[in-house]
This record gives sequence, C-alpha cells and structure tokens, in this order.
Amino acid sequence: MIDGDTVDILTPDMEQVRLRLASIDAPERGQPFGNTAKKFLSDLIFDQEIEYTVSDTDKYGRSIAFISINSKDVNAAMIQQGLAWHYLDYSDDENLNAT
Repeated sequence: MIDGDTVDILTPDMEQVRLRLASIDAPERGQPFGNTAKKFLSDLIFDQEIEYTVSDTDKYGRSIAFISINSKDVNAAMIQQGLAWHYLDYSDDENLNAT
C-alpha cells in the first residue's frame, strides 16, 4: 500500500502493477489523516481479489483505475468514509458527486 489513493497489486500473472485510484484524492503520507486513509484502504483490499478498470495513465506512469471488490466501489468507499474527496479537476463522475 502506497497511500490512500495509490496501491501496488499483484496480478494473476505475478506482475506488480501500481494503480492510482481514479477520480479521488486522499491525504498523502505525512499529511493529517494520511495514515488513516492508507490503513482504511489497506484493510479494505489487502489479500482480496479485486477487479479494476484502467481509464488512463498519469504522468508518473501509474495506471489510473476504478477498483471494486465484490461489486463494491472502492474509490467511492474512500469518499464515503471521509478519507478522500472527489477530484473534480480530473473527474465529472456524477456518482462520486453524490457520495
């Protein structure tokens, strides 16, 4: 787990992939609630089989992705817990506006 909006996953082919959660932003390490956001995301997805859809690649080479577990929207869950916000500069997702 990198922080509250970036994770490293291991694919079934044993390839490590870095995913930046799409449409949200969370506090960084060292910022208030940064560790809390990271822990919540870790607890949510650690050792779980996730599904993800890549929508883009950012300037750091990370895949921008929507992640779900058993049809639960992980990106929205971060907002619902108050540990991330809708990143309006990069998203016009109406579902996240309502979160």
